[in-house]
Amino acid sequence: MVALLMLVGLMPTAQAAGGFDLTLDRLEPQWLDQPSAVTLSMTINASTASTDAVSLSVRQSEKPLAGRSDIASVMSGASKIPSITIKSASTGIPLSEGANVFDLTLSPDELKLTDNGVYLLHVTARAGATKSSFDVLLPYFNTRNIGSFEPLKVLPLWTVAARPSLTVRNQYLNQQWVDAFGDTGSVGAVVKAAAGRSDLTWLIDPDTVWTAERIAGGGEVLGRNLEVITGDQSTAAANWLEALKFATGESNVYALPYANADVNALINNGLVELATAAVTHTQVLTDTLQRPQIARAAIAHRGDFSYNTWKWLNDQGLYMTILSDAKYASTTSAYTTNGVAVFANGRKSLVVDTQATRQFTGALAANTRSPLRRQALISDLLVTMLERPNDPRVMVLRPDTTATNITYNTVADTLDALSVPWISSVTVTDALKDVTTSDRKNARVRIGAAIRKTALKDIKWVQRRRASLEGLIGGTAVDAAIQDAQIRLASATYRGTEVRAMRLATINDLRNVIGSVEIMSSGAVMFPREEAVVPITIRNDLPVEVTVRVIAIGEPSVRVSPADVGLITIQPGKRKSIEIPTTLVGSDLAFLNLRLADKDGQQFGARTRIQLSSSAYAQAASYVIGGAALLLVVMIVVNAVRRVRGRKSSSDTTISANE
Repeated sequence: MVALLMLVGLMPTAQAAGGFDLTLDRLEPQWLDQPSAVTLSMTINASTASTDAVSLSVRQSEKPLAGRSDIASVMSGASKIPSITIKSASTGIPLSEGANVFDLTLSPDELKLTDNGVYLLHVTARAGATKSSFDVLLPYFNTRNIGSFEPLKVLPLWTVAARPSLTVRNQYLNQQWVDAFGDTGSVGAVVKAAAGRSDLTWLIDPDTVWTAERIAGGGEVLGRNLEVITGDQSTAAANWLEALKFATGESNVYALPYANADVNALINNGLVELATAAVTHTQVLTDTLQRPQIARAAIAHRGDFSYNTWKWLNDQGLYMTILSDAKYASTTSAYTTNGVAVFANGRKSLVVDTQATRQFTGALAANTRSPLRRQALISDLLVTMLERPNDPRVMVLRPDTTATNITYNTVADTLDALSVPWISSVTVTDALKDVTTSDRKNARVRIGAAIRKTALKDIKWVQRRRASLEGLIGGTAVDAAIQDAQIRLASATYRGTEVRAMRLATINDLRNVIGSVEIMSSGAVMFPREEAVVPITIRNDLPVEVTVRVIAIGEPSVRVSPADVGLITIQPGKRKSIEIPTTLVGSDLAFLNLRLADKDGQQFGARTRIQLSSSAYAQAASYVIGGAALLLVVMIVVNAVRRVRGRKSSSDTTISANE
């Protein structure tokens, strides 16, 4: 029976002229434990209307799929599984432009279900010469037919890791990352939909929680050109923090490295300090979730860790390491990787199953293939269990929950789909009790970084700048913020241009740090005497106290001799005026070149040049000139007196002769 529920003209999908696209909205029920009716809710999105009525046909695989490889081929569109037609029907109604929504029900007699397993349904819609189709998987699990069995132990790792967005100055790179904490945002949906589910094991990024706390406390959002967009952003983030505490209350929680950093890349590039900071920066989780010390975990984003990283990890005391079956193959099954790897030193690690995880991730995405992926997920788990139904095994799933198109509904629907009898959810502790092992594939292959080479270059650049500022801000909150920014650049949660956005913001913030402590004075100083002082003002716009010294060099050095004023401490956001005792010899112009240095003598910031001149020698010259003028007057007077006396003496001599 075909029931046409609704014909509504909407915007057409991207089709060829006259084409349409058939999609599955829901399959009810999602699996069968005995032959019964199945209803497919579907939509045809048509680019143009058609006078032809829509006809439907369904083909079913003749027998259950042989294994997991068949499921992979079905989901890749490369399936060539034999099938038979079990139903053909017509809606009797022409195709409308836009969305055409309808149901198709398959009766128990039409379905050809025999053995337990997964059946393929190939559904095709036609209107005239145009058609569209999809493949959907239907699990059939009749416990009466199978007898005793051991449910597959499934460990779903639920990752809470937003894309890093917090700058050195606690600003947020754009509105999208702030909105992610809302109920419809990617991080908001992940937490809200999984709330209270004790069957999930949570992996939480401390940087995500820290960012939410900064937003909840108020803050600034940066625009495309790093301009500030003001506004209250606190409500959604504050609600999210409360929701996270509630959602994880009955579940096991593990702390990821800060910003979900790729510790393997950091270790292999000589950035051990950052790797250590990343895996120990977990206190924010303990405080926010109000729990005792939270155990730490590390993900091998390329499937495995290098030898150097393994050696380092063994010294860190991490409780859990997470690998991938891309590097650790199954030793006992044709298709299924065991969920635990055991190493020579006795250490156990979880091994994520790639295929089932891919279906899990696809089911979380808000698109037309999400219902198909949900069916593929539970089908994949059934086929895996049926490989060895009496052999207890562990399968580890870690879906990518960082995608922006995850919604509350897709998360809730996918988690609800996992409530099937052929699996049982387990904790990490239970999983690590498993005795099965997986072997390393291609042991000599080098494990590369999961982050871009440009990001590693940026991290090393920031490291050099941090080192140059060690004597100024080392051990302060500003230095810690810069270190956090470095770790964010090593985040494996990043995508595309986001790395560049964080890189530019971090470099910009570092330059602001350097420019936040500077000498404000400039211009010229006149010395009234040979020894005087040069007054300067130093500002500190950082939120921490700084201790600096002033490096003063005379130009020319033979005439200008500044004294050392020692260490100067400036409080956060304050200015301080000091005087530099200086000796200036000569009357020609001279200069005092100034630059700040940290307490260890490492110079930073811009240079300042102050012009020096002296009035002391001009005054001395006036004294000399005045003295010379006075001496000249005296000499003139003396000379005049001598002349007068000489004339008088001559007159006296003449008179005596006449007598």
